[in-house]
Amino acid sequence: MDLWPWYLLYLITVVMPTCPGEAKKKLTDRPKNNGSNEDSPWKFLSSTNIYLNKTNISLPMSCIKANTTERNQCEETLSHVVSFKNASSGLWGHLNATYAPFNKSEKVATAFISVDPTFNVTTIYTFLDSDYKYCAVVHKWKHPTITGFGNICELWVNDEYFQSMDSELQSSCNKKFQEHCRCQTPFSYDIHECDC
Repeated sequence: MDLWPWYLLYLITVVMPTCPGEAKKKLTDRPKNNGSNEDSPWKFLSSTNIYLNKTNISLPMSCIKANTTERNQCEETLSHVVSFKNASSGLWGHLNATYAPFNKSEKVATAFISVDPTFNVTTIYTFLDSDYKYCAVVHKWKHPTITGFGNICELWVNDEYFQSMDSELQSSCNKKFQEHCRCQTPFSYDIHECDC
């Protein structure tokens, strides 16, 4: 008896779907966390667009936003094009960033690492208790430490945050930022500055 058709059927139905992340499909949503589709730091970070809304440091930028270009839900990795608008000149700059899990508590990553080979700077993003569907409070640490950038705390929001028009939701995100960052005078960004 020829086993070739059975082997091919086994390969297609069992072996190939084992790790769909290896196929490097761009921007595909697959369930994670053992099949659940709950909100998580990775899911927020891999939103189509995220925007820096508040921070505890002042930067000479009027907008910082990140657009997800690739994501792998199995590995909880992703890539962004980060765009930033200079406040004085109005000119845009762009850089590519990739993220990988730095630690995993239980089954989901709560911190991510990004390495900039051009400047030899490693950044660790630790996600603090947040909603994750609309916003995330992030503690950012850079190595080597850059003067003035030692203890960075930020509130990032996504498109859904602005589309919701829910003042309670926005208030909740701002409250989480205040609780975790304890910033008396946060620097806030205007979403309208992010229009190209």
